[in-house]
Amino acid sequence: MLSNRKNPNKWLALLAVTAAFTYTFLGRYIYSSLMNAVSGEFGLSTAQAGMYMSAFFLGYIITQVPGGILADRIGPKLLLIISTAVGGLSSALMSTIPGFSAGLAFRLLSGIAGGFVFSCSSKVISSIFEKEQQSVALGILLASPPMGITVASLLGPVLRDAFGWRSTFLAVGLLALIVLGLVILFVRDPQRVPQNAADKPSFIAGFVDFVKNPSQLFLAAAGFMFMFTTTGFPTWVNKFTENLSYTENQATIIAMSYSIAGIIGSILSGMIAKRLRLTSRTFLKITLSTMAVLSLVLVFRWGAGAFTAIGIVYGFVSYLPASHFASMAMSYAKPVFSATAIASHNLFQQTASVIQPMVLGWGIDMTGGYSVLWYAFAITMAAGFLAMNKTKAQ
Repeated sequence: MLSNRKNPNKWLALLAVTAAFTYTFLGRYIYSSLMNAVSGEFGLSTAQAGMYMSAFFLGYIITQVPGGILADRIGPKLLLIISTAVGGLSSALMSTIPGFSAGLAFRLLSGIAGGFVFSCSSKVISSIFEKEQQSVALGILLASPPMGITVASLLGPVLRDAFGWRSTFLAVGLLALIVLGLVILFVRDPQRVPQNAADKPSFIAGFVDFVKNPSQLFLAAAGFMFMFTTTGFPTWVNKFTENLSYTENQATIIAMSYSIAGIIGSILSGMIAKRLRLTSRTFLKITLSTMAVLSLVLVFRWGAGAFTAIGIVYGFVSYLPASHFASMAMSYAKPVFSATAIASHNLFQQTASVIQPMVLGWGIDMTGGYSVLWYAFAITMAAGFLAMNKTKAQ
């Protein structure tokens, strides 16, 4: 059994786990800027090129719950070291692939490694930060997705044009060494408390505890709706702006502004709620309803400047909820199951990322326009708000 203990370097530990989580998103999205080059060399179809991203995500999904269970049972540090090392190695090996199949295997391996990181990082935070500081620390940790996407968007094209796509994958693989150094130096496992074998929970006890808690399930439903919208904006914004006849440069500015605003929103989310003296549950209800309104605002055909401004606000608000979902998922769980709870919640959330492109793609085909995106986002946020009403007050 693991218990909390004081860590004099808790902010350095937070830096280490944030670097590890950011690295998983860098590894995931670096491929986006290299897709055309890889496809051109191997003569891949669009479907095959897309499978490289799908393979990563498949690996990421299947290791969510096992990662949480293992973090609770053996501690997060070793898992973080192994995951980062395997993620770096698989990215580096992408520079050596002779064809499609090998690349698919390495992308799957990279996703499998990345799937352990969030639950391990959350376990570290829950063990070293007091409860009132956890939402602040989680807000910083959950700035990792937009930070990883932003770094990949900036770094990928520069390295690709200067050195080629193979060297770009190699460089990303080598960056894992820096992350490994931070994890080794600053992350500590929670202190173990002696426990009788008879009292030791079964391997799946944490997941069973999660699914038997109605508040966890309603929170997960709200998280699913939230992720459906949050991943929907960056997925479709380029297509939507193209439909509005914006230039490629204008579309890039909108996408980058959204991501940067998301980084700021995630970092500040815990601080804002703390300053306003709002519980995570109340804060989530406010932000989800705000996202529903903003989604309806985007239905109108705005000029590029106005759309960019609205997109900045949308990005900021869209990344406010994530840390509070994580904080609530851990608060509903027994301390011994904190990593399993956050992993199980994340599994529900991330499933929306798989379903959303297919559902919205079908909606666009059926209606012949992109306004359906914003109506869908407004509806899902309203549904998320209703699900939050069913959760137990903290």
